[in-house]
Amino acid sequence: MTYRVRHGEMHQEEDVVQVRHIVIGLGAAIGIAVIMVILAVWLMNRHFAELRPSGAFPERYLGPRHAVARVRQDIFGAKRRGASVTEQQRQDLSSYGWVDEDHGVVRIPIDRAIDLVAAGRRP
Repeated sequence: MTYRVRHGEMHQEEDVVQVRHIVIGLGAAIGIAVIMVILAVWLMNRHFAELRPSGAFPERYLGPRHAVARVRQDIFGAKRRGASVTEQQRQDLSSYGWVDEDHGVVRIPIDRAIDLVAAGRRP
């Protein structure tokens, strides 16, 4: 390498990194990583022991999941309360009825309400 010398008595030394320092740094990084992995496994096992004191995993014996055309069908076949609530709400949006009969508040189909608002009238 050639260096520009501005002063005759000053010269830049070559940059030399000792291999020993690199090996020590890599060894320390690998050692810390191994310790962290061991700690994570220990903490996870401790957490599982708290969640399942018996150590048994009954999910193993539930049987295979049903798959048709790569779609799990057991999810769609289950009747849930949320589905019936949604269905009831859809029926409410498309029918007439009383919301509060004492105060004279009624429910009208959403399509009719949209048409009234678009026409500039209040439903």
